[in-house]
Amino acid sequence: MLAECADLVLLNGKIISMDRRDRIFEAVAVRHGRIIAVTSNKQVVRLIGKNTRVLDLGGKAVTPGLIDTHSHLALAGVNKTSTMDFMDPPTGSVQEIVDRVKERVSKSCLGDWVIGRNWDETLLKERRYISKWDLDPVSQHNPVVLFHVSGHALVANTLTLRLAGVDAATADPEGSILKDGNGEPTGVLKDSALGYVLERIPPWTVQQLDEGIKKIQEEWIREGITANKDPGLMSDCAPMLQAYRNLHAKKQLKIRSCLLWKAFKPDDVVRASSEVSAKGDEMLKVVGVKTFVDGSLRIRTAWMHDEYNIGYDQVDVGNKGQAVIDLGTLEKLVLEAHRRGLQACIHAVGDRAIDATLDVLENVVKKSPRRDHRHSIIHFTIPRRKALRRVKALGAVVETQSSFLYFIGDILAGNLGPKRSKKVMPLRSCVRMGITVGNSADCDFYPLPPRFGLYAACTRRPAVEAYGREPLGTTECLTVREALRTYTSWAARCLFWEDKIGSIEPGKYGDFAVWSEDPYSVPKERLKDLKVEMTIIGGDIVYAA
Repeated sequence: MLAECADLVLLNGKIISMDRRDRIFEAVAVRHGRIIAVTSNKQVVRLIGKNTRVLDLGGKAVTPGLIDTHSHLALAGVNKTSTMDFMDPPTGSVQEIVDRVKERVSKSCLGDWVIGRNWDETLLKERRYISKWDLDPVSQHNPVVLFHVSGHALVANTLTLRLAGVDAATADPEGSILKDGNGEPTGVLKDSALGYVLERIPPWTVQQLDEGIKKIQEEWIREGITANKDPGLMSDCAPMLQAYRNLHAKKQLKIRSCLLWKAFKPDDVVRASSEVSAKGDEMLKVVGVKTFVDGSLRIRTAWMHDEYNIGYDQVDVGNKGQAVIDLGTLEKLVLEAHRRGLQACIHAVGDRAIDATLDVLENVVKKSPRRDHRHSIIHFTIPRRKALRRVKALGAVVETQSSFLYFIGDILAGNLGPKRSKKVMPLRSCVRMGITVGNSADCDFYPLPPRFGLYAACTRRPAVEAYGREPLGTTECLTVREALRTYTSWAARCLFWEDKIGSIEPGKYGDFAVWSEDPYSVPKERLKDLKVEMTIIGGDIVYAA
């Protein structure tokens, strides 16, 4: 009998299983990291032995551990420990940013790179981009690169541009603001002014990444996150993968991590394939590649069929964004990944980028039929209606970020105008069509907590309400149950881990989030205020408030 006893029992709770029948139970038992029973209080007693840890939940709600399908865990960690963050503390003016750069330079050796991130011109007093002319007076002997909050633009000082070989033929005329596709040729992202600067920045060391991941994962666990897909493995940045593997070997990697290798050309896929074939397990694996078709809706570089708006009701004449990769190269890259059995995850934001991505996927699948490939469209922010039917027919999945509707919903509405803004992120339509939707934060570029994604998916209300409470409409709202699935059972399918995590069922890993309040019972307006009181991974309590 003792051999059958559980290591951990949670009882007297509301166990939201997220199984196919959406069943709710009172208790759950875990042995050797896996769930052995999901049942009633009365039945679970037989699994309690003298060494069983028993937690009386007192009626609290439990969901599967939350899964983020697209966040840069390693990058978020190393940024937190090694760069300036202009959101922490918040920076309110260009001068404040310049002053912080000046202070960092004063503490650095000559020639050391100074890196910052998360500046947002909409939150600055001057309401403008930072320029090299702001930075040059305080950084004549140190390269400075400050990443825009979108992650799709940066500002660099003159020394950085000179080191990167960016000149009048490639630099953006906006004072060294480099965006996706700046410069000629546009081609692949790496062959642009932005790419030249990115290539010049010294890569993070294994030690820096190691320390960053260890630190940041504790914050993520406090938000109930137990698994993540990190799209940040650079083709020339093996230290990131090594840092993950080091932590895993030392049993210090707590969040289940599914990794993507960034690919800009077919040769990059070959490198990724060798890593995918290497041994992976339930804590760490490389599953495929990530590539890009366009930029960001936030800064109007995503590739659109029609011109952007400015300020909601004005037209940004001539600006439809553009592709950041040659589509022939994209098809060769995706075909290489497809034939090697990899998941191809493609960043496509604008409606034209999404259509181009689907053209490529259809061609690839026709050339080399393969079942259950689950190629992913990342973001999928403003698809046309017929694009949804094509996604479903292809068997592709969508990895989106509903929290954007809250954090930058006003900006999205302003850039799309009154008609298109109601079609942004059509989650309800996707779900009704049977498309697998995984949710995420795209952290470190945006705030992490999934509770904001739950709130936004159910309300579609932007934070500032610059154009009213409902510029994004309400017809695409999800129910709380559906929104939770985008972070649990559906998200698990995006990681090819649906047989291991994503629902509370016997045989799966004991990954749980215990909530301060029941997500099914609180008003949807309060979803963003929920707290996770306990996080359990593989039956181990890794966080308790």
